Amino acid sequence: MENLVVYAKKKINIEKFDTAAKITAASDVKSILTVSARSVITTVEQVNTALTIGGKVVVTAIYLTGENEISSAEAVVDFTQKQTLKTALKDIVASDEVCVKIDAISGSEILCSVTHNTHIFGIYEHKIADFVGENTALVLNNKTFNSLKFVDSPAESFVVAEEVESNISATQILAANAVVVDSTIAAAAEKVVIQGRVLVSAIYKDGETIQELSKQFEFKQEIAATAVVPNMIAEANISVKSVTVTAEEKEGKTNLIYAIELFAKPYVYEEETYVVASDMFSLESEIENTYDFFEVKNYKSTETVSDVLVSSTDISNIENLDDILGVYSLSATAENVVKNGDSGMIEGYFSAVAIYKSNDEVKKLDIKTAIKIEFALQGDDFEIDSLSAEISSFKVKAGRELEIAIKLYAEISNYEILSASYVKSFEIKGEKPKNNGGIKVYVASSGETVFDIAKTLSVRPEIIEEQNEIDSVFEQGQKIFVYSPINLL
Repeated sequence: MENLVVYAKKKINIEKFDTAAKITAASDVKSILTVSARSVITTVEQVNTALTIGGKVVVTAIYLTGENEISSAEAVVDFTQKQTLKTALKDIVASDEVCVKIDAISGSEILCSVTHNTHIFGIYEHKIADFVGENTALVLNNKTFNSLKFVDSPAESFVVAEEVESNISATQILAANAVVVDSTIAAAAEKVVIQGRVLVSAIYKDGETIQELSKQFEFKQEIAATAVVPNMIAEANISVKSVTVTAEEKEGKTNLIYAIELFAKPYVYEEETYVVASDMFSLESEIENTYDFFEVKNYKSTETVSDVLVSSTDISNIENLDDILGVYSLSATAENVVKNGDSGMIEGYFSAVAIYKSNDEVKKLDIKTAIKIEFALQGDDFEIDSLSAEISSFKVKAGRELEIAIKLYAEISNYEILSASYVKSFEIKGEKPKNNGGIKVYVASSGETVFDIAKTLSVRPEIIEEQNEIDSVFEQGQKIFVYSPINLL
């Protein structure tokens, strides 16, 4: 008897929870143009199966004052969430998606509630005790499968900073957000090299207009590891901890200075091959096997970027439209996911806000349009971790349609299912009865397998397979013919 340990990356969705936020704005708030939230997880602690998650959420409101000026305000609120896990994990990393709604406006205070959707990743150790391994005295039907043995998980925070020259004049940054849209990892001597791209979106005020500017930056970071196995890196979790965009005047031009803090946690694995006895037969004895079964999901995250999608919104019903001041995205939401062979598809909608002028009044137009994104499936199945959108451009066509070009970014958890049925124990019932040859006819029951019938007839499974045209599972009443000249060997 031996012990078998299978390591897998496990994903857990924490129960949704709410956080209250109070934003202090100007005393003459006329109307709220939009409100958004960004969450940063700072602590993840586990005691046995009790998990505690702590962090902060930044809530930003963009609003109109009584004088029709566009302004913004924000609030930073701490949050704590506790939950009991079914299985204790190790080397946990967490990511958080949030959505926000306005509950009330009282004077200069904007009261909001933020809903958190938290994803937990960790290493799950699946132990199988006393399974039957190789035994040369018996005829075995073995099942071989490969798994990744967890080795190391270094972690590090780093800042991606860059200055971009702009053609805008006077700038007020109203809000900023960032998302990792692509990443690759590689192993070197005692270090893990992570590189990729991060997309930053900034909403800013330029004179009397409001605009959104999206910019992608490349990053590359080396993280020291204690035990790197070359070319056996499974993946890395990379999250945005903070993002700031500031405007600086230089020689009559405005430069935007970006600073994005990223947190990276790569997982280092070593491939292992396992062999378990899926069935057992002796040439001399009758054997009764006791079976067990295990199944684990091994997750691997990938990023998918769509081609540019163009959507049109009818604006012919807007009276006295003077100008579209700006269009910026709020969210992309997945409503339906479809698996089709080796590919997957996300269907949902994209929501945005257009700020426009009508009779010298600044107003907003809510936009909602259907989206679709396809991607290659890298595993047995998948789950959607996050979905975000970038506005590439917008234009007004013939004063009747607002045309918006967008790109979608999806983070997807592909997973493979590692499973095996194995012989947990066996008992030798006695010597096999002798047989002088001939044909045996066996009438199968529904759901019986080759191994079931082989044990009943005291023959090796391959004899049944060789002498019959069969599938792996039989139907009710199906006849099985077995011929053997002596001892059914």
